[in-house]
Amino acid sequence: MKIGAQLYNLRDFTQNETDFEETFSKLNKIGFDMVQVSGIGPLDYGFIKTMMDKYNISVSGTHIWYEKLKNDLAGVIKDHKTIGATIVGLGAMPVEMRESYEGYMEFIEFANAVGKELSKEGMVFAYHNHSFEFQKFGGKTGMDLIVENTDPDCVGFIPDVYWLQHGGVTPAEYLDKLGTRTKICHFKDMEYADGGPRFTELGNGNINFKPILKVLQKYNVEFAAIEEDTCYNYEPFEALNISLNYIKELSEHV
Repeated sequence: MKIGAQLYNLRDFTQNETDFEETFSKLNKIGFDMVQVSGIGPLDYGFIKTMMDKYNISVSGTHIWYEKLKNDLAGVIKDHKTIGATIVGLGAMPVEMRESYEGYMEFIEFANAVGKELSKEGMVFAYHNHSFEFQKFGGKTGMDLIVENTDPDCVGFIPDVYWLQHGGVTPAEYLDKLGTRTKICHFKDMEYADGGPRFTELGNGNINFKPILKVLQKYNVEFAAIEEDTCYNYEPFEALNISLNYIKELSEHV
């Protein structure tokens, strides 16, 4: 399994070409050879491909805004072909669809339609969870509704272990439920500070990564991406370095 960096961590350092190249240079020096594109500025994907080649960093997939997927899917496909990425991710469903069973079913219809079109191009649509999807509607969580009612042949998932735990499920158990539908797994840890949970570097929190790694190995999941939405203890590049070193060492003993 390749372990990369989620560029949302570095959104403050990827808004223009100069900063983006400096970020890729730093990631290369840390030891990353793969990223997931998210939160970047309005950059041309041809430029991104140039940086990929220059710094020997591949792109596993992306997070694309809902409105972009809805209104310019052809452009999304073109951009992904430019950078050689086949996993088209959505970071979260629209707020107005989260409040009811009917909203979830509307989103599921959208996900299946987008997934079907992407599959024609050799791509897959992948949904990234937070914890709000674990609210129940008619006895089932929103996340279960999505899993059970989307086409497994063209809709996958980008499960986030922090948000799985935050939503009240055991990450490894839910990953086992998703099986081969996991396309990229987001690695972030959870610590308790200032009266509540917050993000921290891998190994510095209370998420048990050993069973997570075992499940991902079981299903031959190809990609994981380290993400720390907000860094409280270290600056973002150092936080990524700490997390990468931890998960690499742990992986050798699983």
